Amino acid sequence: MAACLLLSVPAHATKQEASVLINFSNDFANALKPAELNALERQLVEISQLHRYQIAVAIYPKLPAGAERDDATELADKLLVGSAVDNRGLVIFVFLAEKAVRIEVGYGLEDRVPDAHASRIAGVIAGRIAKGEMALALQEAIAGLEPALRSLEPINPQSTRWEWLPDIVLSSIDAVRGIGFFMKHRHEIPKQLASWWKSNDAESRVILTGIGAIISLVVLGCLRPAVGTALCMALPSARIPRRAMYRVFFWGTDAVYGKQLRPDNPRANDEVHGLFDLLSYSFAAFLVVGGMMALFIMVVGQSGGFGGAGAWARW
Repeated sequence: MAACLLLSVPAHATKQEASVLINFSNDFANALKPAELNALERQLVEISQLHRYQIAVAIYPKLPAGAERDDATELADKLLVGSAVDNRGLVIFVFLAEKAVRIEVGYGLEDRVPDAHASRIAGVIAGRIAKGEMALALQEAIAGLEPALRSLEPINPQSTRWEWLPDIVLSSIDAVRGIGFFMKHRHEIPKQLASWWKSNDAESRVILTGIGAIISLVVLGCLRPAVGTALCMALPSARIPRRAMYRVFFWGTDAVYGKQLRPDNPRANDEVHGLFDLLSYSFAAFLVVGGMMALFIMVVGQSGGFGGAGAWARW
């Protein structure tokens, strides 16, 4: 349910940090009118929903720091475009200061959009921009890619040789993969999420806040008895504040230390072994957090799907 709500929330094209792309159409130079930008976004979202390929547009005042002066591949490699559909991504860059258009083609589309084809499209875009027709140039260029890409089959999740494993093992693998992805991109993803949050309207933020609160409560519900069990295992029995510990960490749970610390427990001095609770509750929190991160990868994709194919054009 949370995944469906996240996918249904509209992302509005507004001013964002120039180092990330959240929407498919991104205008960091305010070169397009809001209506033109929204129309372009709708066109690109409809393409993405076909699950065949993804196209993104990024308009910059100048080539951002961190990208090579004459090559936008490094910049494209940081974007989460196309990897969710087998690296079938294409990014159209417009750099106003350099008066240049760059088309970056992902690995999965290089056979459909060779450099010569990309060069022709970039040249058409540059020529129309020189006449002051940027929005129309971008929309027509994107539509012009359809003949080369229409025969692509939709990408569907494929079965793997690991399907015979129990669901809990598969979920654990996904959680490890999700957390590993976030650790690898820990400097980029917070900026992407912050920019994406700013790009949503007030109503969307209310929905997202509710979803986030539910997920946080689930994680807290798993971590609370795990932390309490760890404290009880570490502290001498005589130094455990029984009533406070029960109310803070174990109230409403089925943990063995919670049962032992209950005020009405006549066997309060019995020996307790809480290692199973510590592992099980910690593992549950790990699955929830890792599952959300894995969902991000499944929906958005991963970076690094571009190898330099494409073309420059100038006006």
